[in-house]
Amino acid sequence: MRWLFNVLKAMAVCLGLLVGVAFFLPSHGHVERSLDLFVPIQRVWGLIADPQQWSTWSPWSLKDPAMKLRFEGAESRRLLTYTLTLVELGVPAHGAFTLDTTPVGTRVTWSLDADFGMNPVGRWLGLGLEHTVGADLERGLGRLARISKD
Repeated sequence: MRWLFNVLKAMAVCLGLLVGVAFFLPSHGHVERSLDLFVPIQRVWGLIADPQQWSTWSPWSLKDPAMKLRFEGAESRRLLTYTLTLVELGVPAHGAFTLDTTPVGTRVTWSLDADFGMNPVGRWLGLGLEHTVGADLERGLGRLARISKD
């Protein structure tokens, strides 16, 4: 019976360490990807500014059909900001698309910011944000490039 008490005590210490270390981890995460598309800025804007079009190129539409998407602002077909809540992140994320004209078309920059606050689990998950969400952004930009050519 004493060994069970020691095992439980060791588990409590480990859990305490995980929670304690979490408060030294970043409470905010930022991911950003860019891609040059060989299409005019108006074509890209039509795909990102219309929520109905997101299902054709956004990787999150398939992963989480119940995602909550709310557009917050648009500035002269150059900047679109939104708030997105995904089960995967567990917190609302603030994203933005910035469109810049290039000599051959449009540079699309997609960024996403998440604030994990004091949530220790969120802070641990935030360590993988660059890898997991970054891959989603790359996949979405690739789809956006293919669809915008059609």
